[in-house]
Order: sequence, then structure tokens, then C-alpha cells
Amino acid sequence: MESLFENEITLTPHILYEYMLAQSGAASKYAGIAMIIGLIMFATGSFIDKNIVLFFTAIILIVIVLLFLKFFPRFLSNKVYKKRLAMNNGEQIKRIIGFTESIHIVTANNKELSYGYRQVTKIYETQNLLILKIGTMVGILLDKNNFKLGNFETFYKFINEKCPFAKYKNISSK
Repeated sequence: MESLFENEITLTPHILYEYMLAQSGAASKYAGIAMIIGLIMFATGSFIDKNIVLFFTAIILIVIVLLFLKFFPRFLSNKVYKKRLAMNNGEQIKRIIGFTESIHIVTANNKELSYGYRQVTKIYETQNLLILKIGTMVGILLDKNNFKLGNFETFYKFINEKCPFAKYKNISSK
């Protein structure tokens, strides 16, 4: 059957970073904030108790947590990209996703995958991506600016009709 829509995406560290930020959700941000608040309370208690060693230890831990929250997702996306690149014999990682009566994916090494629209449980929209979640482990990444057949606006209406029970989340402004 002829595709109604077709999207091509080339995975890059930036695309994987955007995907990881979308996946992490609010829970990880709240956990980081809770850790920082706890360390601030610990530092305050140490300062009041005049325990300078514990106070400076808490300050150093606050800085480490802040740096970790800021830079770890970027580090991890670069590491995942390099691993995927090595698995693909050093060639760019491209995927072509076609939409007919089901979702068809052709990977860079010509592996074909297929999913039904009813399997889509969540739809995330970021600045450059539309992510179709299949269960908890599979994410189909679509480049919003790289539709080879159709365009993003008409596809967006199409996918919302095909996946009426999927939960939608726009995180492009974060």
C-alpha cells in the first residue's frame, strides 16, 4: 500500500539529547530539585551548628548535583550516539518512517519494523521532534521538518485521529 506520509530522520547527538530530555519528564527534574533542597537544608543546619566541614561538603554536593543535572543528559546522548554509530559500521543512522494502515520503519541497515496505531500510548512534541511512544521501551522519532511525503500540520491531524487514546504532551517550550 502507498504511504500517506513519509518521514526521514537522521539521528545525531542533538536529536538524541532532545529525545532524552523528552523522555526524562518532570519526575527526574523534581527528584533533582528535592535533592538540592535537602542539601540546602543540610548546609543550613551545618552552618547553624557551626560545623564548617559539613557545611562546605553540602555546598560542594549542591554544585555537583547542579552540574550533573545540567551536563549528564548531553554526555549520555553523545555516548549513546557513538555506540549506535559503531553498531551501524560508522555510517549515519537514518530511518524512514512510512504511514499507511500501520507504521512502517526502515532502518539504515534495511531492517523493517511495523507497529499498529493502537500501540501508540503517548505522543511527545519537542522543538524539532514528534515522538510516538509504543509501550515504555520504543520511541519512534519523527523530524518535524523532514516529511518527504505530506507535511507536519496534516500529519499531526492524521496521527491524532489514528491514535485517539494516546496521551499528548507538548514539551517544546522547555
